[in-house]
Amino acid sequence: MKVTPFSTHYWRSIWGSVHLLICLYDEPLLHVDLKLVALPDLAQRVKDPQVLWQVGTRVSDLLQTTRAQYPPAPSLQWVEDRFWIWVHYAATKLGRGELLEVVSFLDYLRSAVFGPLLAQHHHARARGVRKLEQVVTEAELALVAATLVRYGRPSCAAGLRQAIACYRTLRRTDSPSGFVEKTKVEQRALAYLDAVAS
Repeated sequence: MKVTPFSTHYWRSIWGSVHLLICLYDEPLLHVDLKLVALPDLAQRVKDPQVLWQVGTRVSDLLQTTRAQYPPAPSLQWVEDRFWIWVHYAATKLGRGELLEVVSFLDYLRSAVFGPLLAQHHHARARGVRKLEQVVTEAELALVAATLVRYGRPSCAAGLRQAIACYRTLRRTDSPSGFVEKTKVEQRALAYLDAVAS
């Protein structure tokens, strides 16, 4: 029986290299991702693949001598060192009326900051917002969900303020020993947001 995809799409990275072939098979409708990985890159992986076929033993040898490891969430200090600069950037976009940029920025915060930090807090894998509803409390979920916005200046401004409140709650809850708040840049970024949002 010949099995061929009836729809395919190449996903390109920022640098233009093709590394993922996304296929949609029919009867039954099935989505299959085919990831193209060079042998040296297989050493850094998030899970172990099942080898169905290989020439020689180089793939299985590499899998036996290296370990799959899921990348950790960013550290809270790493986020703090950048967060207020990001807020200023988003406020600049709000001031210019580039509201889709603000919407995109808030999505970035949910996927790259809030989701991973909350997952880490609950000792779960940091996978953006994937399966976050199954990991966090209702209160935490409501905090993140409140950063969802509609297209429009008032909604985007409120979403930015909610993202700040969400981050401050996470920072207050999980600040490690030796954590340094960037108080001066925080105050300046908030003052700028107040100015452009009014």
